[in-house]
Amino acid sequence: MNRRDFMTLLGKAGIGAGLLGCSTENSPTISNAPWGTPPPGLEHLLLPKERRPEGILDLYLMGGICPWDTFYVVPEHGKDKQKFWWTFQEKRQPHHATVQEYFDLCNGDGRSLYEPFAVDAAGQTVNLGPWIYPLRDRPDILKRMRIMVMRHVFEPHGVASPFALCGHPRGTPRMACTGAHVERFFQPRSDNSHRTPHSYVLYSMDSEIAAQFDIHSAASTGLHPASVRPLSLRLNPDNPLPGQLAREHLGGLHEATDDAVAFYLQRFKNAYKFGGRSRALEELFQARQAMSYSGDLINVLTPELLAPVPGQECGFDAPNGVDTTATGLRLAVNLLTRQNARAKHVNFIDSGLINALGAGYDTHDYHVKESSRNIVHTARLLADQINKPGEDDPNKLDLDRHTVLLTTEFGRTPYVEIGKEEGLDHWPFGYVVVAIGGFVDEERAGVVGTINSQGYADPNPSMSFSPSEFRAGMLLAMGIWPFDNEAFAVGDSLHPLQTRAQAAAYLHQEFLGYKL
Repeated sequence: MNRRDFMTLLGKAGIGAGLLGCSTENSPTISNAPWGTPPPGLEHLLLPKERRPEGILDLYLMGGICPWDTFYVVPEHGKDKQKFWWTFQEKRQPHHATVQEYFDLCNGDGRSLYEPFAVDAAGQTVNLGPWIYPLRDRPDILKRMRIMVMRHVFEPHGVASPFALCGHPRGTPRMACTGAHVERFFQPRSDNSHRTPHSYVLYSMDSEIAAQFDIHSAASTGLHPASVRPLSLRLNPDNPLPGQLAREHLGGLHEATDDAVAFYLQRFKNAYKFGGRSRALEELFQARQAMSYSGDLINVLTPELLAPVPGQECGFDAPNGVDTTATGLRLAVNLLTRQNARAKHVNFIDSGLINALGAGYDTHDYHVKESSRNIVHTARLLADQINKPGEDDPNKLDLDRHTVLLTTEFGRTPYVEIGKEEGLDHWPFGYVVVAIGGFVDEERAGVVGTINSQGYADPNPSMSFSPSEFRAGMLLAMGIWPFDNEAFAVGDSLHPLQTRAQAAAYLHQEFLGYKL
């Protein structure tokens, strides 16, 4: 879609461009409506309530997964140069791994290495690759799967990770992630009985070795108040959290301690006049108040739920008998499906069954070996946590009620990394993310956008999206207006948009796939 067609589309949607480039949208006005409410007259740009997911599992595959052997296999690309899908089909050296060898090792059981899924925006048939065969085995999942082409320019993890997780570049004051937006939106809309978080961030214990990836930005609040910070949990063996929540060191004097601390904090607070308190003080007061909610979390974050589980895949056992992918998915799904204190958004930062040498899914050295075991494992566990047709297990995800996101900071190069024999480097210029269920019905399933034979996403409108557009679009899917000061601005889009109404219409139609 070129720029002229793009602006025509917005015009047909009733979203004017503004005379001589000047916005015709009314200036923001002070409103008593809770945060995330759209401006008057723009309510129709949110998804209809019946299409909004009740909860989102935001599964972030830390390190950058390769699209060329998972969700975007186009065999016509690179065959004559051993690139893309063909990079590891044959051995360059006798000791090199091939895709077929590891597919057999991972119980491919005679399946084809890839199978057709959908046609992309350029008319290319996009196939699904070997490492996601557990998802391929579930036609009900594929009927609700939307693959979206992404692009940006940041190659280092430390910059790309916060951009992918939050939709904002590192160092931006507005850098708040999806969990903070969701918490801010649902807090005032919930009754007083809901004293547990609406948003959680779960970190694999192995993700700590990759702190340089800046994955901790997933809990960033930006310009939001401290009270909307998602609850962050690290998945460690012998997790001390249940004991900490019980505050056993207080010897049963929880209420008396809370009352005493609240009294002295209030006296301290009263010394400051209205408008004179700093944000740091507000965060102190909020942190202390949140501690009093620990009793509500005891029945949510139980020792049984946090206990590590063993795991193996493709003949490899989880290190030290601890499968953090299985542990994290079990906890995330429980938080989204429990009968009470149910979460709305859980962001699980997954580092795979066994870390690649580059950490997580960062396959600089042994791509086939490391990707096969980690991606097959995650795909299998995820499929097991989604109800099959007619299963109706209340403890599993329901694709009519939940959305699963598979996200990552970038893809991998369509060729072997320079100076390496079996690894792939970072590639943010054309990669994919995936949404399953919830707002994605059968009509919305397929591939949105296109990547060319050089590995670059098409830069034209609706042909690729930025992490900013992705994160804003997911807020819109949940019924949250994303164009407030604490979230996104019109200028965060890759494309020539001039008003918030235009930006929301573009996401509604092109990103989410719903016509106005």
